[in-house]
Amino acid sequence: MGGNAFKTALPDARFPRMAPSIYDKLKARLLLQLQAIYEYVAVPHEAPGKADYGDIDFVVCKPHVGLRHEDVRAALGAAQSISFDNNYHSNFALQATDHDSSLILDTYYQVDVQVCDTLEEWDRVVFFTSYGDVGMILGLIARPHGIVVGRSGIKLANPLPTLPPVTLHLSQSVRLIMDFLGLSMDRWKQGFFAEEDIFLWLASSRLYNPHRMLRHEESLSRGKTKAAEDRPMYQRFLNFSRSQAIATTRRMDPGNVPSDAVDFFGKRALYTVLLRVAEIKSHVKTNFTGVLVTKWTGLEGMLVHLTMKEVRQQLGGDELLTMVSGIPLDSLPVGDVNTVHLTLRVWESTMYGLSADEIKQMAVRVKGELEAEGKLKYDWRAAKQKKAEGTEQKQVQS
Repeated sequence: MGGNAFKTALPDARFPRMAPSIYDKLKARLLLQLQAIYEYVAVPHEAPGKADYGDIDFVVCKPHVGLRHEDVRAALGAAQSISFDNNYHSNFALQATDHDSSLILDTYYQVDVQVCDTLEEWDRVVFFTSYGDVGMILGLIARPHGIVVGRSGIKLANPLPTLPPVTLHLSQSVRLIMDFLGLSMDRWKQGFFAEEDIFLWLASSRLYNPHRMLRHEESLSRGKTKAAEDRPMYQRFLNFSRSQAIATTRRMDPGNVPSDAVDFFGKRALYTVLLRVAEIKSHVKTNFTGVLVTKWTGLEGMLVHLTMKEVRQQLGGDELLTMVSGIPLDSLPVGDVNTVHLTLRVWESTMYGLSADEIKQMAVRVKGELEAEGKLKYDWRAAKQKKAEGTEQKQVQS
């Protein structure tokens, strides 16, 4: 229902739902106004058969140079506005008029404007907010197969076992995502004039399996499904799918969908490197710690640090690898993956080839070598005095 955003700013105002004739007329006029100040403007397709509308949603991209929030408000002729997220989301209250364009006292219509940074984001937001609950339904179709589809694109549902875990995003391209799901974008662009046509299009996805999807939906906790229970179109799609499950035999399993997705979206090399680096770091973290070196050698404090440093040096040192599993790191489509998950040092890679017992033996051997060279005779008093002198010198300089 429109107007909820203005309960504080316009406490006495009415925001009636708009009849289709009012909605279409207002949308057409405002579309022209916004196209004069943004390069890309769209209204997501409404679900077929709506009797009235609570507000009008616009998705825009590429504003004209120097455009301000006040300029948008003026272009729309809004009496009041509220903005969020540094003006990326804004609500506007437009005073209603009767047939002779006279203003109707305390009666307004709500218009929402979402600004996108890129054309790809604009395309994605328009798609996933079109035709009612289609975006939510696509997520339901995909999730039982181990992938997540939504306004942010497509990603693997289960994080990779890195430290910390990484969610692998695969693509933000609507067309590529629909190609992977086996859904025709050409059919979508033709438009849907009946809800059943939307359901039949969704059911044409190669991942649509009513039996599996309904089991997954039923397994969700009530807390997670409350939002879905409040969506009539979503519920009608579930009823459609129940009839499909009864009328059709079980579909052939599409196989390992997450693995297929990694290949389809060109992320196999990145996926391989992430898992390999994680496997190596896990081996090192488990078998080479200060606690273990203390237990093996009987050393403590700084002497443990010196011993571990020498072990790392003998295994190749801290130089960063430029290739993992034969894959050049600079060739990877990193995207939003933190580079820490792709950072591997020579000594870590070498240690991965050693067993836990071999690592222990090496630490003990290195300790013996350092002792023979007199490098483990640590003068604590001298170190403490040196640290104190350094602190005093810094204080004098400041």
